[in-house]
Amino acid sequence: MLRTVRRHWSTLVTLLIFSAAAALLVRELRHYSYAEVLQTVQRIPAINIALAVGLTVFNYASLTAYDFLALRAIGRRLPAGKVLFTSFVAYAASNNFGVLLGGSAVRYRLYSQSGFSASDVVRIMANLSLTFWVGRGGLSA
Repeated sequence: MLRTVRRHWSTLVTLLIFSAAAALLVRELRHYSYAEVLQTVQRIPAINIALAVGLTVFNYASLTAYDFLALRAIGRRLPAGKVLFTSFVAYAASNNFGVLLGGSAVRYRLYSQSGFSASDVVRIMANLSLTFWVGRGGLSA
């Protein structure tokens, strides 16, 4: 019973957040026509778009390495495909919804489905935070 309530509650919260984001996007874009947006995008040099896509792929690949390091640090293993999927989805959620609403919840859900305990996930998150912080330059940032 409690599991069903939780599942429906999380679905409702997800739909509310998505609806709010969609409403904000519509409100922000109502001043622009599709043609204006398309015209502006077409003015961006192809090399800039290619560089943006390439750097985004590099960024996600780098961040995925943090998950592999965190798993190694806590002495746990997981197939590479699962780590790649979990990491990508978690970072995408973090970039869009923030760490608490996005990445942490996604990591907990996906890693716990792979048999990790809540304390394992907390240890992974602690390692990720430390690695990310050090990668940014630590105190010098």
